[in-house]
Amino acid sequence: MKMKKTCSLVLAAAMTFFSLAGGCQERTAWAAAADDKVVNVAFTDQFTTVNPLDMDWTFINLYATSMSFLPLFLVGEDNAYVGALAEDITTTDNQVFDLTIRED
Repeated sequence: MKMKKTCSLVLAAAMTFFSLAGGCQERTAWAAAADDKVVNVAFTDQFTTVNPLDMDWTFINLYATSMSFLPLFLVGEDNAYVGALAEDITTTDNQVFDLTIRED
Protein backbone atom coordinates (compact mmCIF):
# COMPACT_ATOMS: atom_id res chain seq x y z
CA MET A 1 0.00 0.00 0.00
CA LYS A 2 2.86 2.37 0.85
CA MET A 3 4.49 1.63 -2.51
CA LYS A 4 1.28 2.65 -4.36
CA LYS A 5 1.11 5.96 -2.51
CA THR A 6 4.79 6.66 -3.19
CA CYS A 7 4.43 5.86 -6.90
CA SER A 8 1.30 7.99 -7.15
CA LEU A 9 3.02 10.90 -5.44
CA VAL A 10 6.10 10.66 -7.68
CA LEU A 11 3.95 10.39 -10.80
CA ALA A 12 1.82 13.39 -9.79
CA ALA A 13 4.93 15.46 -9.04
CA ALA A 14 6.50 14.55 -12.38
CA MET A 15 3.32 15.41 -14.30
CA THR A 16 3.07 18.75 -12.51
CA PHE A 17 6.72 19.57 -13.13
CA PHE A 18 6.63 18.74 -16.84
CA SER A 19 3.34 20.54 -17.44
CA LEU A 20 4.63 23.70 -15.72
CA ALA A 21 7.98 23.57 -17.50
CA GLY A 22 6.35 23.22 -20.91
CA GLY A 23 3.80 25.93 -20.13
CA CYS A 24 6.52 28.45 -19.23
CA GLN A 25 8.28 27.97 -22.56
CA GLU A 26 5.03 28.36 -24.47
CA ARG A 27 4.04 31.49 -22.54
CA THR A 28 7.45 33.08 -23.06
CA ALA A 29 7.37 32.45 -26.82
CA TRP A 30 3.76 33.62 -27.02
CA ALA A 31 4.44 36.80 -25.04
CA ALA A 32 7.37 37.68 -27.29
CA ALA A 33 5.22 37.32 -30.42
CA ALA A 34 2.15 39.10 -29.05
CA ASP A 35 0.85 42.20 -30.79
CA ASP A 36 -0.51 45.17 -28.83
CA LYS A 37 -3.86 44.85 -30.59
CA VAL A 38 -4.51 41.23 -29.55
CA VAL A 39 -6.73 40.45 -26.59
CA ASN A 40 -6.88 36.87 -25.34
CA VAL A 41 -9.70 35.91 -23.00
CA ALA A 42 -9.73 32.59 -21.17
CA PHE A 43 -12.94 31.12 -19.81
CA THR A 44 -12.97 28.72 -16.90
CA ASP A 45 -16.59 27.79 -17.47
CA GLN A 46 -18.66 27.14 -20.54
CA PHE A 47 -21.29 29.56 -21.64
CA THR A 48 -24.60 28.37 -22.96
CA THR A 49 -25.51 31.15 -25.37
CA VAL A 50 -24.54 34.67 -26.37
CA ASN A 51 -28.13 35.60 -27.13
CA PRO A 52 -28.95 38.22 -24.49
CA LEU A 53 -32.66 37.37 -24.68
CA ASP A 54 -32.17 33.66 -23.97
CA MET A 55 -29.30 33.42 -21.49
CA ASP A 56 -29.11 32.61 -17.83
CA TRP A 57 -27.53 35.41 -15.83
CA THR A 58 -24.23 33.83 -14.86
CA PHE A 59 -21.02 35.84 -14.97
CA ILE A 60 -19.58 33.93 -17.91
CA ASN A 61 -22.64 34.65 -20.08
CA LEU A 62 -22.71 38.31 -19.05
CA TYR A 63 -19.01 38.66 -19.88
CA ALA A 64 -19.33 36.96 -23.28
CA THR A 65 -22.38 39.03 -24.15
CA SER A 66 -20.72 42.29 -23.13
CA MET A 67 -17.79 41.45 -25.42
CA SER A 68 -20.19 40.76 -28.32
CA PHE A 69 -22.67 43.61 -27.94
CA LEU A 70 -21.16 46.99 -27.16
CA PRO A 71 -23.29 49.57 -25.31
CA LEU A 72 -24.39 52.87 -26.78
CA PHE A 73 -22.85 54.85 -23.89
CA LEU A 74 -20.44 54.17 -21.04
CA VAL A 75 -20.14 55.95 -17.72
CA GLY A 76 -16.79 57.71 -17.64
CA GLU A 77 -14.98 59.89 -15.14
CA ASP A 78 -17.11 62.15 -12.95
CA ASN A 79 -20.10 59.89 -13.78
CA ALA A 80 -20.49 61.57 -17.16
CA TYR A 81 -21.75 59.58 -20.15
CA VAL A 82 -19.17 58.87 -22.83
CA GLY A 83 -20.22 57.61 -26.24
CA ALA A 84 -19.27 54.07 -27.14
CA LEU A 85 -21.36 53.28 -30.23
CA ALA A 86 -23.35 56.51 -30.16
CA GLU A 87 -21.99 60.04 -30.36
CA ASP A 88 -25.00 61.95 -29.14
CA ILE A 89 -28.46 61.42 -27.69
CA THR A 90 -31.26 63.98 -27.69
CA THR A 91 -34.82 63.93 -26.43
CA THR A 92 -37.64 66.38 -26.06
CA ASP A 93 -40.14 64.40 -23.99
CA ASN A 94 -37.98 61.70 -22.29
CA GLN A 95 -39.94 59.05 -24.18
CA VAL A 96 -38.52 59.27 -27.69
CA PHE A 97 -34.74 59.45 -28.05
CA ASP A 98 -32.73 60.35 -31.15
CA LEU A 99 -29.28 58.76 -31.35
CA THR A 100 -26.37 59.70 -33.56
CA ILE A 101 -24.32 56.56 -34.23
CA ARG A 102 -20.56 56.93 -34.66
CA GLU A 103 -19.29 56.30 -38.16
CA ASP A 104 -16.15 54.52 -37.02
